[in-house]
Amino acid sequence: PAAGTNYIYLSDAGGAKEETSMRNQIRIVRFPEPAVSPEVPASAPTVSATGVEVFNLTYPDGSYDSEALLVDPLTADLFIVTKESSASRIYSVNLNAAAAGSTTALTFAGTVDFPVPSGATVSADGSQIIIRNEDQARLWNRQAGESIPAALTRPPVAIPVIGTPAEPNGEAVAFLRDDSGYLTISEGELPVLYYFAAQCPRAPAVAAPLADQTVLAGSTVVLEAHVSGEPPPTFSWKFNGQPIAGQTASTLTVPNFQSANAGTYELTAANSLGSVTTSAVISVRTMLNLRVTEVSSQQAAGGSGVADWWELTSFEPAPVTLAGWRFNDSGGGLGSAFVFPAGLTIPAGGSIIFVEDLTAEQFRAWWGASVPAAAQIVTYSGNGLAFSASDDGVRLWNATATEDADTVASVDFAQATAGVTFNYDPVSGQFGALSQAGVNGVFKAATTADIGSPGLYRAAVPAPVLTIAKSATGIRIDFTTVPGGTYVLEFSVDPVADTWEPTGDTFTATNDEGGFFEVPISGGRSFYRVRVE
Repeated sequence: PAAGTNYIYLSDAGGAKEETSMRNQIRIVRFPEPAVSPEVPASAPTVSATGVEVFNLTYPDGSYDSEALLVDPLTADLFIVTKESSASRIYSVNLNAAAAGSTTALTFAGTVDFPVPSGATVSADGSQIIIRNEDQARLWNRQAGESIPAALTRPPVAIPVIGTPAEPNGEAVAFLRDDSGYLTISEGELPVLYYFAAQCPRAPAVAAPLADQTVLAGSTVVLEAHVSGEPPPTFSWKFNGQPIAGQTASTLTVPNFQSANAGTYELTAANSLGSVTTSAVISVRTMLNLRVTEVSSQQAAGGSGVADWWELTSFEPAPVTLAGWRFNDSGGGLGSAFVFPAGLTIPAGGSIIFVEDLTAEQFRAWWGASVPAAAQIVTYSGNGLAFSASDDGVRLWNATATEDADTVASVDFAQATAGVTFNYDPVSGQFGALSQAGVNGVFKAATTADIGSPGLYRAAVPAPVLTIAKSATGIRIDFTTVPGGTYVLEFSVDPVADTWEPTGDTFTATNDEGGFFEVPISGGRSFYRVRVE
């Protein structure tokens, strides 16, 4: 019912072998698919489900036993297939508009010439249907625009299952998400899960398309798509409409990517039943996104054990090696620049503090425990590297630059205010304003009156993407995360006035697997948002 959300459907529709125990009323349970780790756990995990809904369904013409449930991914129609000795009956309903707890009459939709079905599945793209029993399985190909009951009237193709005795009471079958095969399982304690690769002829279909990218010049670019089909498709690539010779895999690697390589890449997969093409635009940038985010060019009066320092922050999604890079103030050039030591790397979204003459221990003694324990502090020294208190700047070059103007990052600052650093505004993206205590992490040094925020700047965290669904107890709000981000839930009764209050719920992300808040439905809270700090 909610776009972009996967659901699990459970059917309580079974009767028993005796005719008198067959049922006229059955139940369907539906809930959003919980997030589970793809790693194999050491012991069976417990998975909690929220947003559980129960629907009561009645047959219009009698009582039946059923173990086969189908959900059409194209229409959201639900189908119950009864267990009959010859032609099994098909009943349909669409629960998207039904209220949880309500009772809805099923509609008779037709029959399928398959005996005693115990499991059924529809492929993710809706183009194939499998129904199985203990010893056999059949596959139906569905034509475009065709309903599932109509597809089941045509002759099927036999496909393999393990069957008895290795798979007694074969109960279930399910397509893989990419439709490259299917799984079967039986009942009982610790049943075996069997995998079967797709064998039935089908045109190629894209399960994971190529994705647009913006990459750094000189990097290695890997383009990859996931395509299924039977017979297995062959692959060919084009760049800006022209064939790329010798590339016949679903993956294309382009080393040392440069401006000449930027453009549109197309992957075509083809077999005897058809072809499909996926494409992506790959752009290139030549400059790394590193920025000077803080400078201290004049320290507070009367301080000892103090010195000029500046902070470099990476806005790159991956670590950057800085070995051999160089920096100088605005009065110097490459010839007199300080050279960064071997092994120096700035992490993605992280910062490095460069301080004149002081060791890392001396710098920490000056600024105190507010400097993050993980902060990198690099000592530099050299003639002409001291900043001027009247006006100066920072110039940063990579290891290969040969011209003074070929900087990676460059800032200028005016007359200093003693003891106050120049900083970078994460909202405007501008450098040069004076730090203010309590703003953007600015604090007072431990041994002097200096204020600044060494090591505390982080590249802006992207706004979370929200998905909201009704749960059993209220509303579940799922959101995307980045490691280290603190997420705060806020509510408003008048978002137009932009007045928001915290609910008291917070979440600190340790990974990028997402988080969620669950809140009760309240008449006084009409709107919610998640703010990231």
